Amino acid sequence: MPEEFIATEENPRTDWAKHPDATYLAFVALIGAWYEKSNCDLEAITQMLGIGYDAWLQKAREILHCPDSPLSLQNGIWKVVNRAALWDLLGSRILDQNLDTFRSLAATVLKETDPAFELPTQERYAASIHGKVLECSSALRKGIAEGLAILGSQPDSCSNCSQGKAETTCVLVIREILSDAD
Repeated sequence: MPEEFIATEENPRTDWAKHPDATYLAFVALIGAWYEKSNCDLEAITQMLGIGYDAWLQKAREILHCPDSPLSLQNGIWKVVNRAALWDLLGSRILDQNLDTFRSLAATVLKETDPAFELPTQERYAASIHGKVLECSSALRKGIAEGLAILGSQPDSCSNCSQGKAETTCVLVIREILSDAD
């Protein structure tokens, strides 16, 4: 077979720092994951990105089809893969107002009280049958919690934010979550 007909196995690597949607990827790296059938999750994405979900979905689909995509989609759950490395690469695209938006979003999502606790202890295993479910998905809640951990452990990636803003954002979210906890 002639050499020009032989497929090469080399996939070009995408430079995500220079990608046209790199800023959106930086925002999504903070969120980490979301369920596309949850209205609460879609509102959270819209709030963080500052664009409509349909506009983001078009961008996300294009990113998803890149050979080395930082996004994955399985059973309606979008996830950012290798978040820490992506954050290290794109964290400089985050500004103070983006961290303020994330702080507000994280506190709102993570403060949501689990309605399963309204049921007697012996019935909590069947909370979903009784309609006692969280508005935001567990994927979003876990993703935001991990985003706070990444933000707190890699604050130097936010090189275009005020000094100490990343650490302060994490502290304020945790303080707000725990201040009224019972």
